[in-house]
Amino acid sequence: MSSRISMVPIIFLIALFTATTATAGTGLFGGVNFPTGDFNSGASTGWNVGGYYTIEMATILDIGLTAGYSDFGSESSGNSLNAWEI
Repeated sequence: MSSRISMVPIIFLIALFTATTATAGTGLFGGVNFPTGDFNSGASTGWNVGGYYTIEMATILDIGLTAGYSDFGSESSGNSLNAWEI
């Protein structure tokens, strides 16, 4: 009985990953950044852009990568505050 119970999770995982075909999705996003709090005193309204790639491994599991770039213009010095997101 104990060996039958220990095989249930393994059989479930094999069925989960082999029962579906993998599908992939890509996309782009962008928008406006509005600084708030203490950050608002040194940064002005900015913009962001990015993209993503996802692979559906199973009906309940997606794996993906998202990358983006955000830019805030500086109110005081003219320098730009920016950040990469991965």
